[in-house]
Amino acid sequence: MAEEPTEVLVVDPEDSTPPPPATAGVGERDKTPRAAMSLLLVAALIGGLLGGGIVALANRHNNNGTNVSFAPGTNLKLRSGALDVQSVLAKAEPAVVSVETDGFVRQDGFFGPTVSRVRGAGTGMVISSDGEILTNNHVIEGAQKITVTFTGDKSPRDADLVGADAVNDVAIIKVRNASGLKTVTLGNSSNLEVGDDVIAIGNALALVGGNTVTRGIVSALNRSIDDPSENLSHLIQTDAAINAGNSGGPLVNAKGEVVGMNTVVIRGDGSGATVESIGFAIAIDSIKPLIDRLRSGAPAPGAPFIGVASVSLTPDLKSQLGVPVDKGAVVQDVTAGSPAENAGLQVGDVVVDFHGKSIGSSVDLVNAVRDTKAGDKVSFTYYRGDTKHDGTLTIGSRTVRQ
Repeated sequence: MAEEPTEVLVVDPEDSTPPPPATAGVGERDKTPRAAMSLLLVAALIGGLLGGGIVALANRHNNNGTNVSFAPGTNLKLRSGALDVQSVLAKAEPAVVSVETDGFVRQDGFFGPTVSRVRGAGTGMVISSDGEILTNNHVIEGAQKITVTFTGDKSPRDADLVGADAVNDVAIIKVRNASGLKTVTLGNSSNLEVGDDVIAIGNALALVGGNTVTRGIVSALNRSIDDPSENLSHLIQTDAAINAGNSGGPLVNAKGEVVGMNTVVIRGDGSGATVESIGFAIAIDSIKPLIDRLRSGAPAPGAPFIGVASVSLTPDLKSQLGVPVDKGAVVQDVTAGSPAENAGLQVGDVVVDFHGKSIGSSVDLVNAVRDTKAGDKVSFTYYRGDTKHDGTLTIGSRTVRQ
């Protein structure tokens, strides 16, 4: 079966305007029904987003959620050893905070613009004794006021935004006039294996009384989510229960070390069937390189894009297109004026190599583009029918709202 189109795009997680099917940022998705599609999963960010209500799941752009496609996970390999939950919590929980936001959103309506007050809730992790807190960008985006509440505190403390990266959905805020705070220990997500015990800690549903703690395992590694509103890779999949308000909170291992940031939960599939115990955390190894830039307050780079949407090559598509390869990314949409169009790519072309990386699927193409930056000149190889072609293009940039 063919996969749902995968966007070669990293976009603003909270942009209220649905992006186009291709990556140049213009045009609309082809809404023609497709007879053969892979499993479509309904994804929701799990922070209480501004505009989404303090305990509401934040379905992107519509009430039915968004479509995501997954890269394969790793094989199951269990490790023995009991998990001492209390010991883990004693180490990690004092440095986990509840994050509350308050702001105003301007909306254009039939009778003119209106301004609505919106509140949100999420979670954060203290990473410096003087008050730096790591959280998701979508938790604090658009907030005019940010407060945090520490474990055991009755009153919230004011915090300010230090730096945000909407592309990678990571931000740092800082508590005012803080010192001597306990901090989390950042572990190494590269050491994780499927079957490892993990614990999620966070401000689930903004419930009164403090953090919610849930236990699970690493269900899969190196997952990717690629849809019009979110494009994240190297995700940790877990069955530890996570809910609205958990966004920005830690996923910790048996040593009490942070191995991921809880970010996305899956609630259902395209057929209306319920999906349970599937959540995703951004691997901490993907976040560590961003921390210094976030601390400096430097603007995040624009998201790299080439201007195509693609699906993975299947036996049926291979037969229809007449290509002599078994794997690749089939171009399904090309945006007018995009780098891809300028380079000559057309619908039906099958990309098999991009910037020196073998492309076996649409997710491979997404990840290859993500590993570039705007202005890079890259070469690629594709098939049009049974003819092999080589091309070059210059990576474009889509500016995302902070």
